[in-house]
Amino acid sequence: MTRLRIAISRFLGIFGRAQQNQEIEREFRSHLQMLTEENVQKEKSALSRWDFLIGNVRRRD
Repeated sequence: MTRLRIAISRFLGIFGRAQQNQEIEREFRSHLQMLTEENVQKEKSALSRWDFLIGNVRRRD
């Protein structure tokens, strides 16, 4: 009976790890998406500041 329990435990452990891996991957992708969006907003902000500065220089000419 002990061997059967060990086999069942190992079998279920394989599926448990697969589910954990999927959850970790979803969490990783979520954080990566948030960081990507944050960096895109920072880049847009930097570009708008640059455009503003260039616009002011052009108006002075």
